[in-house]
Amino acid sequence: MARQRIDFVYRARSNDQVTRRSVSLQRIVHDRDNGYLDAWGHDKEALRSFAVARMREVSISTPSRPTRDLPGSMLHTILTGGYGIFSGTARSWATFRFSAHAARWGADRHWHTLQQGHFLEDGCYELR
Repeated sequence: MARQRIDFVYRARSNDQVTRRSVSLQRIVHDRDNGYLDAWGHDKEALRSFAVARMREVSISTPSRPTRDLPGSMLHTILTGGYGIFSGTARSWATFRFSAHAARWGADRHWHTLQQGHFLEDGCYELR
């Protein structure tokens, strides 16, 4: 994969806002049946992750537009620690409580390399 600059329209999951993005492609990730594009966002001047399913009108920019190439070690440090739960470097722990009905499903999933989980007396499952 040549790290290229691409343009696309993106609909954010958080607020359903539609924006046009121009990014330098860094890597493509498959995480829990979802595809993500990790890229340097030229509009925000920051590393961002985009759900491939939320991207539309994708095109490769002209070769004359500059790209930004980040070292793989930086991508790993910033993005991998919380992939799928939050983005950026890890700042704190998140605790999730699955109902008794969803407990087995929550316990059977591998969510994070450092996850800790246990069943509660009421049949619920707590994941940290």
